[in-house]
Amino acid sequence: MRAERALLTETLRDSWATVTGGALSWEQRGLLWLASRQAATQTTQAVELLFTAACASAVYASTGLERCLRDVRTAAQHIAVAPTNFEIAGQLALGLDVHQSAWSIDDRGDG
Repeated sequence: MRAERALLTETLRDSWATVTGGALSWEQRGLLWLASRQAATQTTQAVELLFTAACASAVYASTGLERCLRDVRTAAQHIAVAPTNFEIAGQLALGLDVHQSAWSIDDRGDG
């Protein structure tokens, strides 16, 4: 998870530096969507591994693992980290048009 965290942190830092003076490019958006989804995917897998390792005791509320698993799975369903982000980032990397995606709603033509 360190790699995902580092990628997401660096991408967020670069994105913030850009948006304070203008709009993100489509390439920057793609990297942001990719980093966000990758972080969500790896975090979910890590919690699932912990849940599995705890065996039957994981389902008890007193362990907190059941709630963590539910929370991380719920967060991973948010549109900002949706599985389609991998697809959109791939389309951008291949030079394909992504203007029909949900993420194009904020495009003002200047980024």
